[in-house]
Amino acid sequence: MSPSSSTIGHGGDSGRDTAAVAADARGNRVVSAVELAAHSSVHDCWVALHGKVYDFTSFLEEHPAGPESILKLGGTDGTEMYETVHNAGMLDDFEAELVGTFQP
Repeated sequence: MSPSSSTIGHGGDSGRDTAAVAADARGNRVVSAVELAAHSSVHDCWVALHGKVYDFTSFLEEHPAGPESILKLGGTDGTEMYETVHNAGMLDDFEAELVGTFQP
């Protein structure tokens, strides 16, 4: 099914407004590669993992390996690098940071 336009927000507490954005059949926000790439800084860090996009901005300083390891994946699909260190099940702890689904 193709994405539709719907007014939805995303998880996390970054305070972004809820503008009309594309949503998948389940109502999840759809994030393009172009939109994802715009979120690659210490103040706004999104990473796509296993087809989902997470806002890790508030987690950067808490990450045991330090913020740099997440920041270098900011704005990209970091699945391949993520899998070298973590398993997909660890993402269950980050449901509140879920932005939406990734559509490259």
